[in-house]
Amino acid sequence: MGRVFIFLSVFLLGTYSLEANCITKVGALSDAKIAESRTIAIIGAAGSLKGTVARLIKEKITVIPFSVGEALRLEVNRGSEAGLKAKPFMETHRNSPNEVVAEVVQSFLKSVPNDVALLLDGAPRNQSQLNQLRADLAKINRKIDIVFELGIDLETSKDRINGRLLCPKCQTTFHTRYFVPKVLDTCDHCESKLTKRSDDSVEGAEKRWKVYQDETIPALDQLRTEGIVYSLDGNQPARVLVSRILDILQLKR
Repeated sequence: MGRVFIFLSVFLLGTYSLEANCITKVGALSDAKIAESRTIAIIGAAGSLKGTVARLIKEKITVIPFSVGEALRLEVNRGSEAGLKAKPFMETHRNSPNEVVAEVVQSFLKSVPNDVALLLDGAPRNQSQLNQLRADLAKINRKIDIVFELGIDLETSKDRINGRLLCPKCQTTFHTRYFVPKVLDTCDHCESKLTKRSDDSVEGAEKRWKVYQDETIPALDQLRTEGIVYSLDGNQPARVLVSRILDILQLKR
């Protein structure tokens, strides 16, 4: 079957019949390879749990994950040319230049095997990036197979972002209320001291929300016309979202 960008979990609560944005539970199953070799994208506003969902999926199924945001933050920390270009945009809550995003995505795709599913976290973010991503995928005989939209409102976005904590070493995301580290201000995985991103504030959330509405929603609407976008209520817990995504992937094999 085609390829898909995907965020999934191996223990399913059940399969779901799909119609528009309605999902009805109809069964139960599990399969670590349900992603096959598809290309799956998860898109949502800041605070929609994209990164957390992707991490849980990676733990449960065979998939190669890629977060544009994490890749750009690593470039900034390294002081690379791409990082220097992206830094002023990230500090002012704007999407990084399309050519910089294309550079990090192309670098990632060069090392991707053809027989494993891809899971894109937070890409594409606008129409230009969508067009570039399609062109880059076509070069390796892939395409965007499925897109999962995690929908949240502005208040949820502000609440989640304002309490978010990040491990600067392994890039794992925590939260002061929803995903509390076992040891205060310490990463569960590598024991590094957790930090708070400069744009993880109420003001930052509001600015990023506007950018999402102005730039990402039009690209999503284009994908919607192709019948490959599945909208989920992003206000639900991450593990519920993962289970529903897995169910959809199973149905669409």
